[in-house]
Amino acid sequence: MDSKKLIPIPPRHFSTQTALIISHPLDLKYLLNLLPKPQSKQSLALARIYEFDKMVIGGPCLGRPQLFVILEHLYAWGITSLFFWGWCGAIAPEIKIGDIVIPENSDKCPAFEDVLNNLEQSKHWGPVLSIDNPYALERKWVIQLQAKGVMALDMESQGLLEWGKSHALKTGAILVVSDLLYTKEWTPGFKNGRFRHSRQSLAKEFKRVLSKIT
Repeated sequence: MDSKKLIPIPPRHFSTQTALIISHPLDLKYLLNLLPKPQSKQSLALARIYEFDKMVIGGPCLGRPQLFVILEHLYAWGITSLFFWGWCGAIAPEIKIGDIVIPENSDKCPAFEDVLNNLEQSKHWGPVLSIDNPYALERKWVIQLQAKGVMALDMESQGLLEWGKSHALKTGAILVVSDLLYTKEWTPGFKNGRFRHSRQSLAKEFKRVLSKIT
């Protein structure tokens, strides 16, 4: 059987093997505004890829289908460590808006750990479930997920981690809590000051760590 990929990916080479994918355009803008001009940039799957000397940064990215297109291209271009910065809705009652959630099975690497260790926000490690349609959520489903120990819901990280494992790559995710799903009524935090502060802090930490990578 012919295992050759049906749709070819044009060749490209980066000077780094590490990439960060950022889900929301505002967070991408936060970080890019702190960094020098990229060496190159290109459009990819309704997103942009920015090449820096020590890291490739891509985004925005909403949902797993768009994420997989970006991942396949970065993998073909020699990236071996892929990390994701996104948002999530809290399932566990101890998690608050603006907290940081790290999905279980996220791989450890010095730069990723450095970012986490310097964040002042409360951090939570555990199961995160990715779904494609948050508007289909029902209260009874949230209660069932709580009973199973699920901490939060997002739309991408589970796909990233499973894809990374199947390709033997290092992958990890940092999620900022944007809303609460465990309250009687949905509690959005998109305009919450803690939420905005956490995202700005993440941008500053990634900039700091990027300056240290050799």
